Amino acid sequence: MAKKPQKRTLDDITKAAFDNLIGAVERIEPELARTLLDYIAQMDTQGGEILNNAYNTQLAELIEGQVAELLNRVGFVDDIVQYLTVFDEATDYLKAQQADMNRIKLDNAFLNPIKAASIEGVISDMAGLGLSQIVIKPVRDILTRAILGGGFLGDVQKELKGLILTDPQRAGILKKHYIQISRDAVGQYVGRANNAIQTKYKLDGYRYVGSLIEDSRPQCIRWHDKREIAVTELEAEIKWAENNGSGLIPGTTPSNWPELRGGYNCRHEAIPIRLKKD
Repeated sequence: MAKKPQKRTLDDITKAAFDNLIGAVERIEPELARTLLDYIAQMDTQGGEILNNAYNTQLAELIEGQVAELLNRVGFVDDIVQYLTVFDEATDYLKAQQADMNRIKLDNAFLNPIKAASIEGVISDMAGLGLSQIVIKPVRDILTRAILGGGFLGDVQKELKGLILTDPQRAGILKKHYIQISRDAVGQYVGRANNAIQTKYKLDGYRYVGSLIEDSRPQCIRWHDKREIAVTELEAEIKWAENNGSGLIPGTTPSNWPELRGGYNCRHEAIPIRLKKD
């Protein structure tokens, strides 16, 4: 008798999207380093020292455009668009999950506004304000510091290369940024949706699912072992985590717990359910 195909888990869905996006980042890292090193090679120098003048200051201010142009030229914008399709897969996953566990039929009219808000935040982080603050600002700061302090072009190029390129000890700044976003994004969307599902359908508990690893946080181990948590228990459980756990996101409350769960990069799910009555 043929075995039934196993259902895809949320980890399966997010891992495929994560691997594709981070693979794209690794592909463009060397090109980003070359582009920026060539760009700053245009700076006015004297004896190798970067001059403090209006031309160099303007070059530093325009660095954001160089990064944006590169990401578009190498097709990374298309990679971001492809990554965003994971939200459609996560939506199908939510529908199947609630149909199976609670006999609830979720429709797109209910989930789409939550999905749209989540995607908007991800786009801002990947190609908007988040990219500007986390990736471009450190590059601009290096250049500004060199201009004002009389830094040497060779030292600046070496520092930028170390900042951008991944090595065995650390991820480059671009890769680190996209790892953080892509790990959290889908889990937070599913968490927001689960929060809305619990409220709309007045479900009285959550099932805490996902695997444990060697460095799982104390609260994740506790909630995983409990398996099911009543909504009325959440305040006490969060207090326990604050006093006995680690890595809980400040400001975690019963109302946002389905989204934030055990803390930063938590890969567990808090699925809203109807608890069985004794």
